[in-house]
Amino acid sequence: REHIDAVKNAKNGNVYTDTSGYLSGLNRIIEIAVEEIGSEKLLFGTDTYSHAFQYSRIAFADINERDKENILYNNAKRLFPNCFAEL
Repeated sequence: REHIDAVKNAKNGNVYTDTSGYLSGLNRIIEIAVEEIGSEKLLFGTDTYSHAFQYSRIAFADINERDKENILYNNAKRLFPNCFAEL
């Protein structure tokens, strides 16, 4: 919950969090984060050997498709556009 609170309490609105870590396995933590800070502040991430677990937490979360797309792709593309530039 500390990561959600950090985003909520950011004075300039420029703090984001990702989905990595064991906390993402907590019941409804992804859904709670979307409810409290919005999917625009969440980035897909994994710091474990089990990227499938992290992906599944988003893919099967009780959130709408737009929120899933934001977390899995859109937010990274918006924040790091040069990483998505055409070659």
